[in-house]
Amino acid sequence: MKAFLAAGARIDVEDESELSLAQTVRRYKRADLSFLRDRVREEHPGIGADWWDEWMDQQAADDEDTPW
Repeated sequence: MKAFLAAGARIDVEDESELSLAQTVRRYKRADLSFLRDRVREEHPGIGADWWDEWMDQQAADDEDTPW
């Protein structure tokens, strides 16, 4: 991935569901790409579907409340 970035790959993209690259990294829980998620969020704030981040935050909060 770092080679693609060095070659000029764009990171200000969205998929057909309007998820940003940062949201896709989060969706698939790719901790190894956290640097990419951070970079997208820093360089392109507001990109992606707002509802999706809110939904994922709620899911994470619900998971914390689940005792199993």
